[in-house]
Amino acid sequence: MDYASNAELGSLVADIMEGRIVNQNELDQRMKQVKLIAHRYFHLMIVSFDQTGSRSSIPWNYVISQLQYIFPYSNITTYNGDILLIIQKRQRKSRVKFNEKYLMNLLEQYNGFSCMGNASEFIMSLPPMYHQVHGALRIGSRLDPKRRIYYYEDFAMYQIVELAADSEIKHLSSRNLAHLCNNEMIALIMYDQKYNTNMADILLTFLRYERNTTKAAEALFMHRNTLLYKIKKIEEIIDRDLEDPDFRARMLFSGYVVNYMRKYRKEDILLLQRDSKK
Repeated sequence: MDYASNAELGSLVADIMEGRIVNQNELDQRMKQVKLIAHRYFHLMIVSFDQTGSRSSIPWNYVISQLQYIFPYSNITTYNGDILLIIQKRQRKSRVKFNEKYLMNLLEQYNGFSCMGNASEFIMSLPPMYHQVHGALRIGSRLDPKRRIYYYEDFAMYQIVELAADSEIKHLSSRNLAHLCNNEMIALIMYDQKYNTNMADILLTFLRYERNTTKAAEALFMHRNTLLYKIKKIEEIIDRDLEDPDFRARMLFSGYVVNYMRKYRKEDILLLQRDSKK
């Protein structure tokens, strides 16, 4: 499944990923050979395919040629069974513009998923970028499988939660992350379970939209006045208002922890589990 016309790029990427480039001179020479990164900045993008299907039926060269069409300013190769794109750009600040509908059609045709990382100008940062993008793709495809086109930045908070989860398993043999949440979020979760409500989800959406009631109500498919009533009820339940920015940040992070437990791990954050199974 190697992209034969770009074997030198594949070799360079593998050597960078696996720490076999020992000095800057070697890197510069290798980059000249493959004509890598003509522009100052780049995004790393991964395209992966469903592991449960028949990957042997995927026409790799055709898929890569279509990706080259969608992202003309890119270098493309394969690594560890995935397609890697190094997409070039002249400025750091903006997202890469491309035909999302065309890419979505291609991904749907072969049951694929893609994720794009943040911009960088250092090719030696490929290993951490790959780890970030690969993790965001794994989490994103589990939380929202219909989306298919993901961005690392949208799932960075979940990766931070996952790092904490891995530490808990390693050091405490515990899978439960309830103690990462503040008491007010736990109180809200307990209220939801007792009365079959969704106050925690409402609060998380409200905070993600920076307390903009119009946008949050639209996202929740809820009338704005109904949302205002719910927020007032939430403040009564937690016995706190939402004026303190540090408190809002803690509640927002707690919301990500709860969503990670519920939607990614499919576990109840209120149940204590002490085992090392992942």
